[in-house]
Amino acid sequence: MICTNFGENHNGMAKVIYSTDNIQAFGDLNFVSDHFDNEGLGQLIESALGSRGILATYSYTDVIKNLWLLNFCGGECAENIQTHFKATLENTGNMKVCSADTILRVQKELSTAKVLKTSKNRILNKFNTNDALNKLNINMLVR
Repeated sequence: MICTNFGENHNGMAKVIYSTDNIQAFGDLNFVSDHFDNEGLGQLIESALGSRGILATYSYTDVIKNLWLLNFCGGECAENIQTHFKATLENTGNMKVCSADTILRVQKELSTAKVLKTSKNRILNKFNTNDALNKLNINMLVR
């Protein structure tokens, strides 16, 4: 890999450095991943949601961490994890990268019964409110 370093050369020219390190566009994801782990968000998630079935390969923590880091990469939907960001996320430490199918399956697992409400304009809206996830989101933000 080649990278430039503007601080080393005093005449204002870029100095080219050859490196064998794996340099990636989203290198800061390592810091986000470490912060996620160091703040104990995984334990918070597991205590709020419990564990998935015995045969599940990925925990709720794995899936939520995938969604967080995908979001920080600029991913807009679960499918982006495979089409654009899988290699990047696989280079992030402490990361079990799951498929879009797994993410969508877990989201469906966590969904609750839909509540129908009519707006002032008499439009029927469907809401899926999960109190456990709402509480978890607040606790994660506070942590």
